[in-house]
Amino acid sequence: MTETIVHEPYCDPERPTLCAVAVQEGQPAPFSGQLITMELALDLGQKAEKADAVCDLEKKRITALADIARIKEQEMRKAELEACENTTERLNELLTEARKTPIIRNPYFVGAVSVLGTAGVMTLTWWLAVQTIQRTVE
Repeated sequence: MTETIVHEPYCDPERPTLCAVAVQEGQPAPFSGQLITMELALDLGQKAEKADAVCDLEKKRITALADIARIKEQEMRKAELEACENTTERLNELLTEARKTPIIRNPYFVGAVSVLGTAGVMTLTWWLAVQTIQRTVE
């Protein structure tokens, strides 16, 4: 009679419901479950390794995409900040230039004074004409 070797089941320490044991034909199984051939076990193991590799690649791809998005966001914020700084710098230059220009050379001031001066001369001319006419009529 052939000697029966009984192997102790190996269970995953992190998941104790996942166990394996080597059994020979005719030998009772040490626990209830499914028996699979060695070929199927190897095939499933290879598929699991491929699935792990695919998952790792997908994780790396997603991480790379997230890094790209983060870098793009940082570059956009940097460009916006530079645009704001350039605008602020230009406005400060214009303000400094405006402060250096005397009020008499300011085109808005000259325009306003011209309009008011012309209106004043015309009003004075009209008033003098009215006064002259009133004296002549009297």
